[in-house]
Parts: sequence; structure tokens; C-alpha cells
Amino acid sequence: MISIGSMPLVRLQGSPAKTLFYNDFEERIVANGGTISNSSLVIIDSFVNGCKADGTWDIISQGIVMPFVGNNLAAAVTPLCAPYGAIVTSYGFVNGDYSEAAGLTGNPILAKYIDTGVAATKFPGNFSQGFYSRSESSAVGGKDCGAIDNTLPPGQSRIYMSALDIFNGRALAYGYSSSGQIAITVTDSLGFYLAIRQSDTDLRLLKKGVQIGSNTTPGGLPCTGNNFIFGYNLSGDPNPLRNPSGRTCGFYMFTPGMTLAQGVSVSTRVQDMQTSLGRNV
Repeated sequence: MISIGSMPLVRLQGSPAKTLFYNDFEERIVANGGTISNSSLVIIDSFVNGCKADGTWDIISQGIVMPFVGNNLAAAVTPLCAPYGAIVTSYGFVNGDYSEAAGLTGNPILAKYIDTGVAATKFPGNFSQGFYSRSESSAVGGKDCGAIDNTLPPGQSRIYMSALDIFNGRALAYGYSSSGQIAITVTDSLGFYLAIRQSDTDLRLLKKGVQIGSNTTPGGLPCTGNNFIFGYNLSGDPNPLRNPSGRTCGFYMFTPGMTLAQGVSVSTRVQDMQTSLGRNV
């Protein structure tokens, strides 16, 4: 188990690319026992500055953003940004599960997962949750991220977004309620899936920056348990991990909600990052 203390990124300095990046990220990686190359920092720099130019950084920097970069697992599980006081905890992962060229790979048998330390109640009215899948649909199953709160009434418990359900070839998104889900057939599970809940009447699901589904009744109440990655958290249960995923992830985010246009913009920046890292799909 690896626990990572997260703090907002607040200090700036000039990067080798003569732009700005949050040098606290590198400092936290080193403090956590990790290392990261200068070239990867330049890629992160480009992502942050691109989002700032698009007007989306102020939104996503309020949440948790994990680009899974660096030379080892300790670096990979260090968040780029996270709400103050959030603790990211990695369960079961070893260095062999990660490479920067690929991302971090889960295991449905050994049940490896990450507790983000951030509950859905952090953004009770709206949220955005994204998962960059580098695994094909026929390879693995499981749910990719989120939480279910079993202390809430039935039909008011779900806030997880699954990039793919292997058993029926669908992408699934939930916006607090099982009755307000999006279930859409997809041809593969590759790329960046982003669920955006703007309100009780507006839930969208994007794949690679294109809206592929929507629902006007997401409703429900936010979960009190922390969101997991590589499975979902059945909060209130003594063994909370459910349906662990074996997919390889290149990027994860859970942030306040945004507009469709902003979601498209963030999706483009995520794709650009993956391309620069040589792991785009």
C-alpha cells in the first residue's frame, strides 16, 4: 500500500520550455520516492498551460487529476492536483504494473485499486469524471472508477462512470442515480471517456471528445464514499472494492462539472498529452 499526501499546486516557476508549470508536482513526486524526467515535466507543463489557455484549468484544478507519469510507481500515483487534505492510496500495485510508455494496469483477480481520497460529496451538484482507457474491450472487464453508497435509498446511490462493461460492449455513466444512467454501445473501449453531470437534468458522456450519450434524469444524491480507480467503492461495506478492472489507464480526473464545450476542450488536451507520451489510442 502506498499513501500519497496531496496538496493544491500553488507555486510557479519557469520550465525548460520557457512556460509555466507547477513545480510542486515534481517536489511531491520526489518526496514520495519517485522520479520524473524533464521531458515528461514539459509534457505536463504543456497540458496545464493548454488548459489555462482554454479556460478549463480553474475548473479541473479544484478536483483530482492523475496523469500517471514518471519513472516509477511512486511517481505515477502522485496526483498532479487534488483537493486540500485528500490522500491518494494505492492498494496492491507494484512497479511492474506501471510504465510511463503504457500507463498503470489493474488486475481483476488480484483486485488492485486506487482510493482517490475524494468523495462525490466534494462536488454535490455537478461533476466531471474521466478515464483514459488503453485496453481493448475484448481484453478485460470490470468497472473503471467511481463509488456506490449503499447507505442511501435504492435509486439514489450511484455516481460511477465505467469506460466499458465487457459483458455487453457498452460504456456506462451514472450521475447519482441508477435510473439516470447512460448505457451506450461502443465499438471499442479505447480512448478518453468523460462523464459530465451538469445538473439533475443533464448528464453527458463523451468519448474522445465526442458526445456519445446523454440522460435528462440523472437525479439522486452524491455518494459519501471516496471514488476508486480500477473498480468502484461500495461505501459502507467492510470490503468496499467491487468489480475491479484490468484495463490500463493513462489519465484519470474527478472534478467539478463543466459545459459540453469545456469537456470537449479538456478531452483534446488529454489526448494531446497521451500522444506526446507515445501512448495515445
